[in-house]
Amino acid sequence: MDDSGNFGAPPPPPPPSAGGGGQIPQRGLGDILSNAFELYKANAVKLIQIVAIVVIPLTFILALLTQVALKQNCDNPSIVLQNGKAPSSDAKWTSAPATGTRSHVSAA
Repeated sequence: MDDSGNFGAPPPPPPPSAGGGGQIPQRGLGDILSNAFELYKANAVKLIQIVAIVVIPLTFILALLTQVALKQNCDNPSIVLQNGKAPSSDAKWTSAPATGTRSHVSAA
């Protein structure tokens, strides 16, 4: 603010840095993929460490929680055998309304 209480002109923008300020060069798909794999190669050890420390334990925790949270009721089989025989490949499947399980209906 100047003496009269008004704001003066804004300062000029800073000069471009020594590292760039120009236009981004255009690259093809091959250049992008080549640079990406070079980056992965250069940092492979760090990438493997991150996966070993973060991703693998989280995967095990997720699998454990999924097993506990979505555990099926094993006392109620999902396939009801008819006459002690496993259903054939040409069998029709229907839902039993009372239990929500599937029952086997023989084809003719």
